Amino acid sequence: MSAGLASIEEICHADRERLARMVREQPTVTREAWDEQVKLFEKVGRGY
Repeated sequence: MSAGLASIEEICHADRERLARMVREQPTVTREAWDEQVKLFEKVGRGY
């Protein structure tokens, strides 16, 4: 393998770290915001 390429393990580790950071930084969703999204989806239909 070329010295410039990351190993599968390194890529997986970086992906896990990136996902964990995204989860930590994700804003919390209030019940009111959730209900508004549900209403919007019901208004436009399911599409199938």
